[in-house]
Amino acid sequence: MNFFLGYVSSDKNACLAFQEAKADFINEEIKKELNYVEFRFGVFNPEMEKQSFEEFIYEKTKNSHGALILADNQDIGVINNVISALFVCIPEPSKKGDYRGFFRKNFTQALKNYMVLSVLMQNSAEEQALILPRRNFFSDELNSLHTEFIQHSLCKTFSDWLRLQVKELRKRRQPRRSTQNKKCYFVDDKDRYFGYGHENHGSFDTAHPHTRACEINGTFRFGRRLESIHRHFNVFYDQKNKTVISGNFVDCHETISSVSERTHLNVFCNDFHR
Repeated sequence: MNFFLGYVSSDKNACLAFQEAKADFINEEIKKELNYVEFRFGVFNPEMEKQSFEEFIYEKTKNSHGALILADNQDIGVINNVISALFVCIPEPSKKGDYRGFFRKNFTQALKNYMVLSVLMQNSAEEQALILPRRNFFSDELNSLHTEFIQHSLCKTFSDWLRLQVKELRKRRQPRRSTQNKKCYFVDDKDRYFGYGHENHGSFDTAHPHTRACEINGTFRFGRRLESIHRHFNVFYDQKNKTVISGNFVDCHETISSVSERTHLNVFCNDFHR
């Protein structure tokens, strides 16, 4: 299993220290616990790189099962387009010159927190709550999860915070009213049912006008590679007076498209829909 650890900073000295240290800053306890993992490393300096961050991360994570990024606060803007696809952490600035201690402390805590997330996502219901399409599932709970994630990703209380977020989202799970089937769906503020389908037909589009960000967001969520890029949420209404779905939906690169009446809509985790 491959796992990518990246550092984003315009601090040349910090970038050099990261490149020189690499695996040396990973805590021995973490190494033993993750002895089946091959770590790969990469540095992105916004002031030096000619390629976009999205292109950089796409190349670095092609064969990775996970991706964790440590980023300086002043450089976080370059990550914004894929910030929910990666496990992103913003540490306190390093003490001058103590880069090894800085990386060791922050990557140790970040990896511990990532493992909490990864274990949680092995449960189907928890995973579905965490990978709901953020632009088209309307709920304060999902919005809070995404907007606050980066504030908690380096905290020792991350496990408690994350479990609380998932618990609140799971309150939105319920069976359909119109059938006796016990299968549960996530229901948003517009009373739309989101069911994570087992179908493995098709995938999100990657050709123009789609971008690398569209592809990355459809492949990872909070740093963990999705089980399949072919699975999607089936979105529909379940009301006697409203059985077809239509209206405006935001896609994976923020374009609003109008959907004509149909029984259901396929929405991928990156918000690509058809």
